[in-house]
Amino acid sequence: MAGTGVWTLDGVMPVEYLCAGDRIVTRGRGYLRLRATGIVSAVIPLVRVPAHALGPQRPDRDVILPADQALHLRGSLARSLFGTATATVPARALVATGRAELRGMRPVSVIRLDLGTPDILYAAGLEIAGLPEPA
Repeated sequence: MAGTGVWTLDGVMPVEYLCAGDRIVTRGRGYLRLRATGIVSAVIPLVRVPAHALGPQRPDRDVILPADQALHLRGSLARSLFGTATATVPARALVATGRAELRGMRPVSVIRLDLGTPDILYAAGLEIAGLPEPA
């Protein structure tokens, strides 16, 4: 969503300033060139994740996410919450752990990033998992 800082090879950039050709830092491939951006407006359930709820600077500020936004967790956090070394879960899964709160259905505009392939990018101190489009 607007205002969220995304890691790029040029530094942290607000998502709304990104454009095709920008180099986005990813976990799996180092960086990927952004193919396109798009805005999707809808009424969707949202989740608030407070600053530092998942560890130091994770997230680096309070963030509001779509409840279905996939987050990649790893290490002791993933083990303590989900019993595995890594876990990719929708943001709504953090509500049951007490680390996030459901904010209800709200109208929002979500900025989508097309990296051409699923990967994990870094935004607001979180590992955001990009998943393939539904068929």
